[in-house]
Parts: sequence; structure tokens; C-alpha cells
Amino acid sequence: MHIHSEYMEHSKIDTTQAIHLAADTRHADAARDALSAFIDARETPPSRRT
Repeated sequence: MHIHSEYMEHSKIDTTQAIHLAADTRHADAARDALSAFIDARETPPSRRT
């Protein structure tokens, strides 16, 4: 949590904790789906058709 707080440039750990505690399952699911789509797109070989 401290590393994430520093990365996000929060001056207090309380800010980072509040953001994480405010996230619910919908947010986690949306983030997981977006990351999976990004990874899948990168792993899919480009089409050879022109």
C-alpha cells in the first residue's frame, strides 16, 4: 500500500486507503476485464491479410 501511495503521489496513506476501500466489486471486475482485453490484444498475432 505504501508503494502504491508513493507511486500515486498521495501525501498521506489515508488517501490511498480511502480510494481502495471505496472500490467495490464492480470496479474490480471492470478493471480485470479491461486488463484482460489489453493482454489478449497484445498476445493475438497480427493478421497476415492485406
